[in-house]
Amino acid sequence: MRQSIGHASRQAWQFVTNDVWDIELASLPTFRRWWVALVRIVHLVIRGFHEDECPLHASALTFSTLMSIVPVLALALALARVFGGDELARQKIGSVVSEWTGRFVQVQEATDPVADVRVDGPSVPASPGKGWFRTSPVPPAGMRRDQSENLDGTELARRINRMVDEMFDRVANISFTALGGVGLVVLIWTVIQVLGTVEATFNRVWGVPVGRSLWRRFTDYLSVLVVLPFLMIAASSLPLVDFASRFLSDQYTGMLRSFLLSDAIKHVTVLGWTTMAFAFVLAFMPNTHVRVKSACLGGMVTSILFIAWLWICATIQLWVANYGRIYGSFALVPIILAWVYVSWQIILFGAEVAFSVQNWKTYRMEQGARRASIEARLHLALAVLVEAARAISTGSRPFDAQAFARRQGVPVRLLNEVIDDLVRAGLLGELSGETPGVVLCRLPDQVSVHDVGQALMQLGTAPAQLGLSSLDPRIQQALGLVVGTGSGVARLTLAELAADPA
Repeated sequence: MRQSIGHASRQAWQFVTNDVWDIELASLPTFRRWWVALVRIVHLVIRGFHEDECPLHASALTFSTLMSIVPVLALALALARVFGGDELARQKIGSVVSEWTGRFVQVQEATDPVADVRVDGPSVPASPGKGWFRTSPVPPAGMRRDQSENLDGTELARRINRMVDEMFDRVANISFTALGGVGLVVLIWTVIQVLGTVEATFNRVWGVPVGRSLWRRFTDYLSVLVVLPFLMIAASSLPLVDFASRFLSDQYTGMLRSFLLSDAIKHVTVLGWTTMAFAFVLAFMPNTHVRVKSACLGGMVTSILFIAWLWICATIQLWVANYGRIYGSFALVPIILAWVYVSWQIILFGAEVAFSVQNWKTYRMEQGARRASIEARLHLALAVLVEAARAISTGSRPFDAQAFARRQGVPVRLLNEVIDDLVRAGLLGELSGETPGVVLCRLPDQVSVHDVGQALMQLGTAPAQLGLSSLDPRIQQALGLVVGTGSGVARLTLAELAADPA
């Protein structure tokens, strides 16, 4: 019996990790094709989460987030203030924090009903909770009354609410005039550096070797700081009620308010807008083109996991409050660190989902792309340059790496690495703006196959700088044969390769 179970488990593992990639999807019925595709995507997500070291990067992002939360909030709320949404954003964030910390107070009320519980900061909802954080005020089984009475949930809730209020007060009291020109530049530079760290992590997931330029960081990151606060505000259905009340009678407004404030509608609304917010982040942060479908699916998974994480935090608040007995006045430190760390892991997991949904069809080649030979890189480099040359001759759009990868079925990460090598070699140039892509930096009839091979081989540290010039001089002469020096093929230009065959 044990042998049969072990054999079946080994077969299942072999199928999930290897055999599932050998199945020809075109020969399968629709349902089985979807099932095989789902298994491939799940396997790719888990493998990518491990190989890209997402937990390690989440710890680095946790440190960056906590060190820069005030500058980022200051700039974001300053931009929101231009559109009149800063106070609404503060109220929305404060209500979410109050709803979560209210569970600590409910523990105190449940275990000590006669206690006079007052919490500074925003108002706390009454027991038994609401929304996603609906829990029972009864302590879990096995928790003795004398243990729960020692939990200082009220003090913990008071500290969290006071910390949030003080943080927003500090942000609101920041005077950009008093900062001066140098202070404002330092503030903006801090925000750009932090968001640049986030972009670098997303670029690692997507296999993008080069990040945005400094100017694109400045313009793009400011756009993020403008859009995200309003997506957070839109996660509530109340603004729709206020807007509708201007045009409807009180009777219909009351019916609409009752409908929109129902638990089902609130849950769907929060899930939908949270999905949009995360999808925007997943599509925007990496320096590559992310399809809407991939970003939305990744955003939905991230939203579900994030809401589940908030629910878990509200459910286990008895044990969270117990940190006060161990850490004393420093109890908030491990709580905040753990919350931010897990949140970043969830976001990076969503990035892996978006990447897997977009690139699962070429995953088998992605595995071999990490060990691509010099010949394979040269082959792909010539193919990219020929496509760029054809774009010039036909006057079509610049070369699009994502479209080329989908059309030709080549590994997108290897393609990005080769394009980066060609850019650093001076053969291609990156475009920015409404039509991103790459174009040739030289005329097609002035670039030969030999030039491409030499440019790629000479990219990086020169042999002389590595102490290789003292080796046998005949080796240098033999290197010319690797790229076909002196042969007729090596003298072919990109214009000739891009020309249609007769």
